[in-house]
Amino acid sequence: MHENGRFRAAKAMAEAASLICEEAMAAGVHPGFSDHYIQYLTTHLYNVQACVDTYTQAPGSGLSLYYKIMDIRKANQRPGSVDDAMWLSYGEQNLGIALMAEDRAEEALPIYLTREHIQENRDFNLANITICLYLLKRYDEATTYCYRAIDATRELRGENSASMAT
Repeated sequence: MHENGRFRAAKAMAEAASLICEEAMAAGVHPGFSDHYIQYLTTHLYNVQACVDTYTQAPGSGLSLYYKIMDIRKANQRPGSVDDAMWLSYGEQNLGIALMAEDRAEEALPIYLTREHIQENRDFNLANITICLYLLKRYDEATTYCYRAIDATRELRGENSASMAT
């Protein structure tokens, strides 16, 4: 729903669903589902709420929820799980976007720089580095990263992809 601009409805549904998950965890009653799954689901529901706050420029841009997501995902991470590592990485990237929205690019930049070597979604990562550097008025570096982001987008998404247009 939030992808279609129905922010209020998406946030209300995610808030209601996350409360159910929180109550199930607190009571220890969630038949058929593991603690890990309920925590995983809860972070996705928080992410919807945080994304809505970021996109609608709500005060705080969802930062408190992104920090909560990161705490849960770190505590819930299974050793050696590629999926858990991926979701943790996505959470950190979303945290960086919210930090930039709150004019805190200097805090966001290290999040992206530590991911520079990760191949998956490196086009988006390089684009976010570009934005951080631009916000920090480091224009020459931003330009260099911008060209790298364009090259990565072309390689990963294709010359005629929607991502190339953005």
